[in-house]
Amino acid sequence: MKAHLGETKGDLRWYRDLGRKPAFLHNLASVLFFISLLSALTFYVGGLQAIFGNREFFREVHVITGIACIAVMAVGYFPLRDRPIAKAWNVLTSWTIADSRFVRGWISSGRRPTYSRRTPNGGQKIATAIIAASMVVLIISGLILRFFRYFPYSFRVGSTIAHTVFFYLIMAVVVGHLYFVVVDKFNRGPNKE
Repeated sequence: MKAHLGETKGDLRWYRDLGRKPAFLHNLASVLFFISLLSALTFYVGGLQAIFGNREFFREVHVITGIACIAVMAVGYFPLRDRPIAKAWNVLTSWTIADSRFVRGWISSGRRPTYSRRTPNGGQKIATAIIAASMVVLIISGLILRFFRYFPYSFRVGSTIAHTVFFYLIMAVVVGHLYFVVVDKFNRGPNKE
Protein backbone atom coordinates (compact mmCIF):
# COMPACT_ATOMS: atom_id res chain seq x y z
CA MET A 1 0.00 0.00 0.00
CA LYS A 2 1.67 3.19 -1.13
CA ALA A 3 0.34 6.60 -0.27
CA HIS A 4 -0.15 9.22 -2.93
CA LEU A 5 0.36 12.78 -1.80
CA GLY A 6 -2.43 14.24 -3.89
CA GLU A 7 -5.15 12.11 -2.31
CA THR A 8 -7.34 13.52 0.40
CA LYS A 9 -10.40 11.32 0.03
CA GLY A 10 -10.87 8.12 1.96
CA ASP A 11 -10.71 7.35 5.64
CA LEU A 12 -8.41 5.88 8.23
CA ARG A 13 -9.10 2.45 6.81
CA TRP A 14 -5.71 1.03 7.78
CA TYR A 15 -6.61 1.60 11.46
CA ARG A 16 -10.23 0.49 11.22
CA ASP A 17 -9.29 -2.70 9.36
CA LEU A 18 -7.32 -3.87 12.37
CA GLY A 19 -10.44 -5.06 14.11
CA ARG A 20 -11.75 -4.71 17.63
CA LYS A 21 -8.94 -6.40 19.57
CA PRO A 22 -6.05 -4.17 18.41
CA ALA A 23 -8.21 -1.04 18.65
CA PHE A 24 -9.26 -1.98 22.20
CA LEU A 25 -5.66 -2.73 23.20
CA HIS A 26 -4.47 0.54 21.67
CA ASN A 27 -7.10 2.48 23.61
CA LEU A 28 -6.40 0.59 26.85
CA ALA A 29 -2.64 1.13 26.52
CA SER A 30 -3.28 4.80 25.75
CA VAL A 31 -5.42 5.26 28.87
CA LEU A 32 -2.84 3.51 31.08
CA PHE A 33 -0.03 5.51 29.51
CA PHE A 34 -1.97 8.76 30.00
CA ILE A 35 -2.59 7.94 33.69
CA SER A 36 1.11 7.16 34.07
CA LEU A 37 2.04 10.49 32.48
CA LEU A 38 -0.45 12.41 34.65
CA SER A 39 0.86 10.78 37.81
CA ALA A 40 4.41 11.65 36.70
CA LEU A 41 3.40 15.29 36.37
CA THR A 42 3.03 15.43 40.15
CA PHE A 43 6.78 14.77 40.43
CA TYR A 44 7.81 17.45 37.92
CA VAL A 45 5.34 20.23 38.73
CA GLY A 46 5.92 21.31 42.31
CA GLY A 47 2.54 22.96 42.75
CA LEU A 48 0.74 19.68 42.11
CA GLN A 49 2.54 18.05 45.04
CA ALA A 50 1.23 20.82 47.29
CA ILE A 51 -2.32 20.40 45.98
CA PHE A 52 -2.58 16.62 45.92
CA GLY A 53 0.10 15.59 48.40
CA ASN A 54 0.71 11.89 49.07
CA ARG A 55 3.77 11.39 46.86
CA GLU A 56 3.89 7.66 47.63
CA PHE A 57 0.39 7.11 46.24
CA PHE A 58 1.26 8.81 42.94
CA ARG A 59 4.54 6.90 42.74
CA GLU A 60 2.67 3.59 43.09
CA VAL A 61 0.04 4.65 40.54
CA HIS A 62 2.84 5.66 38.17
CA VAL A 63 4.69 2.36 38.54
CA ILE A 64 1.57 0.16 38.34
CA THR A 65 0.10 1.90 35.29
CA GLY A 66 3.49 1.94 33.57
CA ILE A 67 3.93 -1.80 34.07
CA ALA A 68 0.30 -2.46 33.08
CA CYS A 69 0.77 -0.45 29.89
CA ILE A 70 3.80 -2.54 28.96
CA ALA A 71 1.89 -5.74 29.78
CA VAL A 72 -1.02 -4.71 27.54
CA MET A 73 1.35 -4.00 24.68
CA ALA A 74 3.21 -7.27 25.22
CA VAL A 75 -0.02 -9.26 25.25
CA GLY A 76 -1.59 -7.46 22.32
CA TYR A 77 1.04 -6.16 20.00
CA PHE A 78 3.87 -8.65 20.07
CA PRO A 79 2.08 -11.77 18.78
CA LEU A 80 2.79 -10.82 15.18
CA ARG A 81 1.19 -13.99 13.87
CA ASP A 82 -2.16 -12.25 14.38
CA ARG A 83 -2.81 -11.05 10.81
CA PRO A 84 -4.31 -7.60 11.49
CA ILE A 85 -1.56 -6.73 13.95
CA ALA A 86 1.13 -8.04 11.60
CA LYS A 87 -0.39 -5.96 8.81
CA ALA A 88 -0.36 -2.83 10.99
CA TRP A 89 3.22 -3.57 12.03
CA ASN A 90 4.29 -3.88 8.39
CA VAL A 91 2.54 -0.63 7.47
CA LEU A 92 4.09 1.28 10.38
CA THR A 93 7.62 -0.02 9.82
CA SER A 94 7.78 0.55 6.07
CA TRP A 95 9.01 3.92 4.86
CA THR A 96 7.81 4.98 1.42
CA ILE A 97 8.71 7.78 -0.94
CA ALA A 98 5.38 9.39 -0.05
CA ASP A 99 6.42 9.43 3.61
CA SER A 100 9.65 11.24 2.71
CA ARG A 101 7.73 13.73 0.59
CA PHE A 102 5.26 14.31 3.41
CA VAL A 103 7.98 15.07 5.96
CA ARG A 104 10.00 17.22 3.52
CA GLY A 105 6.88 19.12 2.49
CA TRP A 106 5.91 19.72 6.08
CA ILE A 107 9.38 20.96 7.03
CA SER A 108 9.83 23.20 3.98
CA SER A 109 6.36 24.79 3.94
CA GLY A 110 5.45 24.67 7.62
CA ARG A 111 2.02 23.25 6.68
CA ARG A 112 0.83 19.69 6.56
CA PRO A 113 0.73 18.45 2.97
CA THR A 114 -2.20 16.41 1.74
CA TYR A 115 -1.79 12.68 1.98
CA SER A 116 -3.62 9.42 1.58
CA ARG A 117 -5.41 8.49 4.75
CA ARG A 118 -5.39 4.85 3.75
CA THR A 119 -1.95 4.49 5.34
CA PRO A 120 -0.23 6.32 8.19
CA ASN A 121 1.74 9.35 7.03
CA GLY A 122 5.43 9.93 7.66
CA GLY A 123 4.80 12.07 10.71
CA GLN A 124 2.70 9.35 12.34
CA LYS A 125 5.41 6.79 11.65
CA ILE A 126 8.10 9.02 13.17
CA ALA A 127 5.92 9.64 16.25
CA THR A 128 5.35 5.89 16.61
CA ALA A 129 9.10 5.23 16.45
CA ILE A 130 9.82 7.95 19.02
CA ILE A 131 7.19 6.60 21.41
CA ALA A 132 8.38 2.99 21.01
CA ALA A 133 12.05 3.87 21.57
CA SER A 134 11.16 6.12 24.50
CA MET A 135 9.12 3.35 26.09
CA VAL A 136 12.18 1.09 26.11
CA VAL A 137 14.29 3.81 27.77
CA LEU A 138 11.52 4.57 30.29
CA ILE A 139 11.14 0.89 31.20
CA ILE A 140 14.85 0.38 31.81
CA SER A 141 15.39 3.66 33.65
CA GLY A 142 12.16 3.16 35.61
CA LEU A 143 13.28 -0.26 36.79
CA ILE A 144 16.59 1.22 37.93
CA LEU A 145 14.72 3.97 39.79
CA ARG A 146 12.29 1.51 41.34
CA PHE A 147 14.99 -0.93 42.51
CA PHE A 148 17.65 1.71 43.19
CA ARG A 149 19.26 -0.23 46.05
CA TYR A 150 20.76 -2.72 43.60
CA PHE A 151 22.46 -0.14 41.37
CA PRO A 152 25.43 2.18 41.88
CA TYR A 153 24.90 5.90 42.35
CA SER A 154 26.00 6.79 38.79
CA PHE A 155 23.32 4.47 37.34
CA ARG A 156 20.66 6.11 39.51
CA VAL A 157 21.67 9.61 38.43
CA GLY A 158 21.83 8.59 34.78
CA SER A 159 18.47 6.86 34.89
CA THR A 160 16.91 9.88 36.62
CA ILE A 161 18.18 12.16 33.85
CA ALA A 162 17.11 9.74 31.10
CA HIS A 163 13.68 9.23 32.66
CA THR A 164 13.15 12.99 32.93
CA VAL A 165 14.36 13.83 29.41
CA PHE A 166 12.27 11.10 27.81
CA PHE A 167 9.26 12.09 29.92
CA TYR A 168 9.40 15.57 28.39
CA LEU A 169 9.98 14.13 24.91
CA ILE A 170 6.95 11.87 25.19
CA MET A 171 4.84 14.69 26.61
CA ALA A 172 5.71 16.80 23.56
CA VAL A 173 4.81 13.96 21.18
CA VAL A 174 1.56 13.18 23.03
CA VAL A 175 0.51 16.85 23.09
CA GLY A 176 1.27 17.08 19.36
CA HIS A 177 -0.69 13.89 18.72
CA LEU A 178 -3.69 15.16 20.68
CA TYR A 179 -3.48 18.49 18.87
CA PHE A 180 -3.74 16.79 15.49
CA VAL A 181 -6.52 14.48 16.67
CA VAL A 182 -8.62 17.37 17.94
CA VAL A 183 -7.78 20.16 15.50
CA ASP A 184 -6.67 18.59 12.26
CA LYS A 185 -9.55 17.89 9.91
CA PHE A 186 -7.75 14.91 8.38
CA ASN A 187 -7.91 13.02 11.67
CA ARG A 188 -11.62 13.60 12.27
CA GLY A 189 -12.80 10.92 9.87
CA PRO A 190 -14.16 11.41 6.36
CA ASN A 191 -13.63 14.86 4.88
CA LYS A 192 -16.36 17.34 5.72
CA GLU A 193 -15.64 20.28 3.49
